[in-house]
Amino acid sequence: MVSKVRYEIPPTNKQPQTRYLYSHNKLINGNRRYRYQWADGVKTGYTIKSKHAFVGSATKDGRTLIAVVLKSNAQYYNDIIKLFNYGFNDFQTKLILDKNTAATHIIIDNKSIPLYPAEDIYITLKKNDNFNDIEKRLMLFLI
Repeated sequence: MVSKVRYEIPPTNKQPQTRYLYSHNKLINGNRRYRYQWADGVKTGYTIKSKHAFVGSATKDGRTLIAVVLKSNAQYYNDIIKLFNYGFNDFQTKLILDKNTAATHIIIDNKSIPLYPAEDIYITLKKNDNFNDIEKRLMLFLI
């Protein structure tokens, strides 16, 4: 529902009319200036005391990023777009431990028993960081 431009509430026994809710998230339903093609929702808000707030997500190439802005003026959409672009363009995620590959082995009663992670393990770092050094340190930590 949070990723839709419009949501239709059908009539009920208490409200005979169809009602429509429209998203105020300009990343989803805004004009070309603010429309962000990978935005997939969440929430905008405003109160006098807290000012403008935004919690939003964007998914691109299998990665989902979340951006949060609190106590802001109404012109935060450019900053959100910059944050998402920074996350997608300057960082990469790499699989460092496959759930189908033994991370290590333990010996019990002279038998070597492989140990597997419960799920795939990924790490996200800046694109120019050396994954190999980090991967080696993580493997030492896991063993």
